[in-house]
Amino acid sequence: DTISSAYIGGRGLLVSERFQRLLQNFNLTKHIFFPATVIKEDKVVKYFWMHLVDSDYRTNVIFPKTKFSNWPKLKLKDYQDYLRFNKDEDKFGLLRAGKVTLDKFFDTTLDLFMISEFDQNLYASQKLIDAIKENKITGLQIDDAMDILKFEK
Repeated sequence: DTISSAYIGGRGLLVSERFQRLLQNFNLTKHIFFPATVIKEDKVVKYFWMHLVDSDYRTNVIFPKTKFSNWPKLKLKDYQDYLRFNKDEDKFGLLRAGKVTLDKFFDTTLDLFMISEFDQNLYASQKLIDAIKENKITGLQIDDAMDILKFEK
């Protein structure tokens, strides 16, 4: 129900029509579904590219409580400090988060979202994960994110 989208630029998922219908029942970050055609062994299969249009929540990140896996000693004060670091020191966008804390203003009702280029994980609510398992959606690897994503209350 999901296929690798390694050759597609952008943030999102290549999903079957069945998975697309399921996703439409959830509160997703701003997105657009584009029709896509997949050809496998001379069979044409209808898929959709689910493009995450506006899944950038860097302004919700509490930077002093966020750890970066490839810059373990990096201490950023706030979003403006991150922007300065991004411009002056991380010119190639190599910064990667190990643990992220989101502020109390983050919309915790979202069932699917990504944070930004420094954390490209796709996060799903337990409600969506349960529906994926119940509907036997294939092609996904679901990992527990409780150690890497925290929400400030």
